[in-house]
Amino acid sequence: MVRFVLTALLGLTIAAGSAFAEQQGRGTQTDGRIRTLNFHRDEVYKINAYTGYAATILLEDGEQMVDEVRGDPKTWDFIPLTAGDGFVIKAKYATPQPSNLILQTNRRTYVFLLNAHAGGAPGNVGFLYRFNYPDRKKSYRPRQAGSVQAAFNTSGRPANLRYSAAGDKLLRPAVAFDDGRKTYLRLKEQSVRPSVFAMSADGRERLVNTADLADGTIVVTGVYPRLVLRDGPYVVCVFNIPLYETDRNRSPGNRPATIRTNGTADLNGERR
Repeated sequence: MVRFVLTALLGLTIAAGSAFAEQQGRGTQTDGRIRTLNFHRDEVYKINAYTGYAATILLEDGEQMVDEVRGDPKTWDFIPLTAGDGFVIKAKYATPQPSNLILQTNRRTYVFLLNAHAGGAPGNVGFLYRFNYPDRKKSYRPRQAGSVQAAFNTSGRPANLRYSAAGDKLLRPAVAFDDGRKTYLRLKEQSVRPSVFAMSADGRERLVNTADLADGTIVVTGVYPRLVLRDGPYVVCVFNIPLYETDRNRSPGNRPATIRTNGTADLNGERR
C-alpha cells in the first residue's frame, strides 16, 4: 500500500514557476552548508546537488524510514543511514531536468525536489540538512488544562497515583496514573511522543492501544503492571506499583524482567 501511494505521488507533475516555492533551508551561523529545514506536511524541500558531492538528510530522532521512491533512480544514489533515521543523496551526473523523491517514514511523508548540477559546488551548497519540527513541539504544550480532569469526571473512578519509572530521563512522563480502566501518561513539555507497550512478567512486550489528549497526555486502553515507552534508542519502564508488586510476588523467584534496549546494557525491571 505504501509503495502504491508513493508511486502515485511521483505521477504528479512538478511544475516550474512562481506558483511553487520550495524550501531550501537556512544555513547555520557557523557554516551555511549546514542547513535547517522546518517540516510542514504540505511543503516540498529543494536539494541542489553537485556531482562529486553528497548531501546527508537527517530526520527526527527515532524516526525510521519505511519506503522511498525516486523519480529518476538512474541519476540519483539513495543511501540509508545505518540508524535508519536519515539518508545520503548523491547525483551520479548532471542533468537539466529536475526530479523528485518521496520518502515515507513511520511518522511522516516527505517530498523533495532534486536538482543535479555539474562542476564545483558553491560555498553555500547544502552538505547536511536537519529537520526542525515546530508543529510536533507545539502539539505537546498544554492547551486544554481540563482534558484529563474531564476524562476522570466521565469515568467516575478514583485515581491510582502510585506509579514510578526507570530509564532515560528525557522520555520519562511527568505524571502517570490510572482510573482502573485506563492509564494516563502525561509527557514533559516538548517531549517526543513514544510508542507504548505492555510488558508481561516474562519480559515480553506487546503494543497497546493509545489516544492523545490535547494537553500532551497519552491515554492507554487498559491498566498494566508495567508499560514500556520507546522512541528509537530511548526506553523507559513505567510501573503501576500495586499491580507490579502483586505480579512480582506471583512470579517464580521474584526476579525482575529485563527490558530490551538498543544500547550495550539492559534495563532491569526494577522500580526507581
